[in-house]
Formats: sequence, structure tokens, C-alpha cells
Amino acid sequence: RFSFGSRWSPILFGLSWDLLWLFVGFFTTRNSEFPRKSFFENAQTAGGDAQQYQQYLKFKWIYLVAYLLVVTGDWFQGPYLYAVYASFGFTSSQISAFYLCGFSSALIFGTIVGSLGDKYGRKRNSLACCLFYIGSSVFLCTGNFWMLLLGRVCGGIGTSLMYSAFEAWMVCAHKKAGYPDSWLQNTFGDASLGNGIVAIAAGVVASFLADQWGPQAPFYASALLHAACGVVIFLTWTENYGESKTPVVTTNESAASAAAASSGGFSGALALFRADPSIAALGLVMALFEGTMYTFVYCWTPALAPNHEPLPFGLIFAAYMAAVMVGGSTFSIVAASQWMTVERFALALFAAGAVSLTGSALLLGAGEIVFLCFCVFEGCVGSFWPTAGTIRSRIVPEQVRATVLNLFRVPLNAMVMGTMGLTFVLSTRSMLLLCGLFLAIATALQRYINVSQERKAAAAAAAVPVGAAPAAAAVPPV
Repeated sequence: RFSFGSRWSPILFGLSWDLLWLFVGFFTTRNSEFPRKSFFENAQTAGGDAQQYQQYLKFKWIYLVAYLLVVTGDWFQGPYLYAVYASFGFTSSQISAFYLCGFSSALIFGTIVGSLGDKYGRKRNSLACCLFYIGSSVFLCTGNFWMLLLGRVCGGIGTSLMYSAFEAWMVCAHKKAGYPDSWLQNTFGDASLGNGIVAIAAGVVASFLADQWGPQAPFYASALLHAACGVVIFLTWTENYGESKTPVVTTNESAASAAAASSGGFSGALALFRADPSIAALGLVMALFEGTMYTFVYCWTPALAPNHEPLPFGLIFAAYMAAVMVGGSTFSIVAASQWMTVERFALALFAAGAVSLTGSALLLGAGEIVFLCFCVFEGCVGSFWPTAGTIRSRIVPEQVRATVLNLFRVPLNAMVMGTMGLTFVLSTRSMLLLCGLFLAIATALQRYINVSQERKAAAAAAAVPVGAAPAAAAVPPV
């Protein structure tokens, strides 16, 4: 049995630096001449050339600037949301109601508003995301109960749009430009890496602002960042659509899936789930992992400090974020080197997450080992975002991409609301075991998805006449 006490500081300090140096090593290796050459050779085999690759790099940064601005604004809000409510004198039960309102808004209104992007444009939806986030920040600083509720409604809608509209726009614009599908992995990997970096920077700056001007100050900064994001989107993005306005073929999209999605909107998305259950299973995988991630936020503090020990939480957070960046870099290295397919990597990712959280539950009380397990899980989180984005880009039809991405968040929001209630009746050990079970189920579902997509690819290959050119960019065997 390990003790907490003074041993935590040197252990956390050393581990944090180890993780940071590991991230630096990954970043250096990733940007050395060999990986660049290897990646470009892969790009050439996928149909790219030097001029097209330079155009792709410009496009990638146009997307990343806007994406990192919106997620940075979101990171500014998160740590001080509870503190703002508490500063207005609201009780814990009232604050819980605000949180519940936000998740309910994302579940109901966010799904409806997000699906409109396929019909009216993903750029417009991304601009709407910035406006909802700005409204959320402004209303949260009023102190009025009803304005605060309205702020949570806006925040819930903004969160749904952030996780759907931006990705839907980027994938469609990427395919319309004719860039090889393999380059999407690079965009998703850099977005995950950048997300980890801005999370750390946002935490530091938000802490300084809150110390100087109170817990409302980070929300004003968030509003400015989202306004800047809206300006960048308005000036640099072109509009694209789903449904029939943007005829883009999705990798490994079967005839049945394309026909089911052709009607667009909710009816097209629901028909797609019936025609291809593996896409519905993918939504459950996303919900299980992200739901586990949100549940982990409630669990890790009491797991490390069950008796409210004074631990260095800032250093712990820095270690977690370093692990997230290592995970994002790991995905980029695996994707570029082709050690394994992204689908197989997802299997290993979910299994590692299940083992780490189950192990932390069984070893609860062994502080340093539990912390290591948590760092492993955070590394899985860093790899999850680009992995999930790549898989979604391959199997979700373009006609209903924004609608499907928002429907994926329906079980997630329902799951988060359910687990929030369970935190009041289950112990920390039980919650961690439940999280391990969620990820074990996600692993099994991912295996089903891989087998289904492999059979679909084999059927498509068998349908090609002898001597005919194969279809473009089929999903590799999984």
C-alpha cells in the first residue's frame, strides 16, 4: 500500500517532466526528415503531389486556426463554471440543475440545430456555434437565475455544434479539394495535439485572469476568442453542404448506405442506421468512450485524495495534459508509419483504456500506481479524438454527416446525465469499474465494426469486374 503525503510532489514532478520530454521526443521525431519523407511517400502513393501537398498544408492551417480558437474558448470556460455559479450564492443542488440544463439542451436543441448544417451549410453552423458560445459567456456573467439557465442552453447547443459542424466542414472541404483520404489522419492528429497544448495554455491564462479579476474574467476572454473564431471562419472558409448539394463520395460507402442517406436530414440518418448497423454501433462506441471521459472527471479527484489530502492538483493536471499530447502524437506516428490500421489501433486503444481504469479501481489506495493508470487513460483520450475522426470520415456518408454526428451525441448526453446521478449512490471504486466496463463494451463494438467494414470492402472488391480499375481509396483490411 502506497502513501500519499510528501511523496506525491517529487513523484508527480518527475513523472510530469518524463511525460513532457516524451512528448517533445515524439514531436521531434514526428517532424524530423524521415517521418516527413515517409508521410510524403505515402501521400504520393495515394495520388498526391508536391504542389497539392502544399495546398493541403494551407487548407489544414485554415481549419486548425479556427478549430483551436473555438476549443481554447471552451477550455477557458470549463474550470470556472462551478466557481461562477457559487460566486452568485447558488447551492450545490441548484448548480447541479444548471449542469443538467446544459446536457439537456445539447441532447434536445443541439441535435436539432446541428442537423441543419447538412441542409443550410456547415460554415453557417460553425458561425452559429461561435454565437451560441458568446451568448453562453455573456449570460453566465449576469447573475440572474433565468439568464444563467439561458446561458447553459446556449452552451449546450454550442458544444454540440463544436463537436459536429467543424469536423463536418473540414472533411467535406478536404474531399471536395481532391486531397487523398490518408491526409485526413494528419489533420486529425494535429488537431488533437494542438488541443492538448491550448488546454494547458488556457488553464494558465484563465487562472491568472480569475486571480486578478474574479471567476467571471475567463468567460469574457472566452467570448473574445469565440468572436475571433467567427471572424476567421467568415473570412477564410467556403460554404459546403450535405444532402444533394455537395456530391462527395465517402470512402467505403456502400450502395445501401448511400441510398439510405440520400433523403438527407433525420429520416436519411435513421434509414442509414437501419441499412448499416455498424454506423449505429460507431455512435455507441463514441458515446461509451466520451461518457467514460466525462465520468472520469468526477472520479479522479476522490480516487487520488479520498480523505481530501492536499495534493498538487495543478501538477496532476499538467501531467494529464502531457499524456493527452503523447497520445495524439502516438496516433500520428502510427498512422504515418502504417504499423497498423487505424481500426486496429482503435481496438488497442479501447482495450488499454479498459485495463487502465479497471486496474485503477482494483488498486484503489495505491496512490502512485492509480495515478499511472490515470495517465494511461489520458493518453488514450489523446489518441481517441483523431482515431474517431478518421473512422467517422471513412464510413459516415457525406449527405448526412452533420446530422449523424449530432445523433451520435444523443446517447452520450443521456449517458452523462445517467452517470451524474450514479455518482451520488455508487462509490468511487464502483464508478471506475463501471467506466472499465463501458470501455470493454466499446472494444467489443469496435471489433464488430471492423469485421463489418472488412466484409463490406471485400464485397466491393468482389463486385469489380476482372481487369477493371479498383474503386478509389477503399478502407484497408481491419
